[in-house]
Formats: sequence, structure tokens, C-alpha cells
Amino acid sequence: MSAFIVNKKHIDYLVSALYYSNKDYQNKYMDIQELNKIGQTLVNANYKSVNYRYNESEKPYKYIFSQIFTIYFIQTLKAINCLDYQSCEYPGWERSKAKKILNQIKDQCIYHLTDSNKYQWEIR
Repeated sequence: MSAFIVNKKHIDYLVSALYYSNKDYQNKYMDIQELNKIGQTLVNANYKSVNYRYNESEKPYKYIFSQIFTIYFIQTLKAINCLDYQSCEYPGWERSKAKKILNQIKDQCIYHLTDSNKYQWEIR
């Protein structure tokens, strides 16, 4: 496998997708400091993965959120898969906070891409 550091716009896109896709979470918990913290978590995991993979010690940049106003859920799913792949090299990735954030964004995308009220919770 190979790994690379995704660009800042990639992280901004994912953080913006989380912000827009989950109105309850947005209204209760998200301010600019929280968005910066979420983005920094994703950046740190990406650097940790690349550093582990290539036996390097590059320091992650300080993340400051820049809002992206147009979000497409299919594009978001692709962006999630990209960052997941670029960040999975180190032991513990599957249990990491960054992985949980990506899973939360993915769950919200799937919810918005389907008419979830139309489908049964339990298959009978």
C-alpha cells in the first residue's frame, strides 16, 4: 500500500459535510473551535499513517476550518474512502477517533442519499 497527505481542501470538504449533514449535531455542539478540532483530528491521523508507513516524523499542520458551501453526498463518500485509505496504515486506526468521525460522516451521507423513512427498520 501507499499513502499520502491529503490536501487541506479535502479535510475542509469532510468537515463541511459533517456540519451540513447533521443539523441536530450542528445546532448543539458545533462552533468554529469544534470544527477546527474535528479537522485537526483528521489531519493528525493522516500524518500519523503516512509517518508510520514511511518511517518519517513529519509534523501535522495546524488546521483552521474553511467552510465549503456546496457538498455532494456521493463526492463526500469518495472523499471519506480516500482519507480512510490514506490514514489506515498505523495500528489502532480502526478504533481511532478519526475513523469514528469518518464513519459518522458516512452514516449521515447514506441517510441523506436514501429516503430512510420509506424503508423498514426491521425486515419482516
